[in-house]
Amino acid sequence: MKKWTVSCMAVALCAFGVIGCNEREKGQIAALTERVDTLQAQNKNLNDRNVELEKQVDQYKMEIEDKNMQLAQKDKMLKDLENSLSKPRTENVEIINNPAPAGWERGQYGAKLTIGSDILFSSGKATLSSSGKSKLSQAYRDIQNNYSGWAVRVYGYTDSDPIRKSKWKDNLELSGERAMSVTRYLTEKGLSPDNVETIGMGATHFIASNRTRAGKAQNRRVEIVVVKPTK
Repeated sequence: MKKWTVSCMAVALCAFGVIGCNEREKGQIAALTERVDTLQAQNKNLNDRNVELEKQVDQYKMEIEDKNMQLAQKDKMLKDLENSLSKPRTENVEIINNPAPAGWERGQYGAKLTIGSDILFSSGKATLSSSGKSKLSQAYRDIQNNYSGWAVRVYGYTDSDPIRKSKWKDNLELSGERAMSVTRYLTEKGLSPDNVETIGMGATHFIASNRTRAGKAQNRRVEIVVVKPTK
């Protein structure tokens, strides 16, 4: 009787051991399964994020390509203008002999007036200030008295600081709006719109270093260029 009881107890203990071992393995498997599910979910999220980032990169590439094309067009226009001012051509008229008005730089076939944007506009704005209107009124008188009937080109420039927290999308848009404000004022004063071209150059063609405040101030400018028509 005692031997049978001991044997039964041994069998029972073995059975409990096997059951306990199975329960531990089941727990480990369940934990691993949950971990795999978590990792799979994280991996899906990362893949979705990667797809979204790739779409953004493609969009940025398209925008950069578009801006590069615009800048290339502006560069060509400026180079054409520089050639017309600096390279002698048989169809151009004679060298200007009369002295240029104060503030104007005389060239062989035209003249240029550079006005700092800080004089014309408040920071980040494209609406003319009172001092800006006064400066442009003098520029208008200079054109009427010395360059009447000449082609007028208005160029807007900015420094290299990117646009932040502004209604302007970028420096190119800001420079274009500022150039247009100058053109509107000059045409309202009396210049013929047919003789005026308006060009936004953005953050290009710097005349000073953008590493200093003084240099940036020089780069933020509007240039009014007059070119005598050919006969």
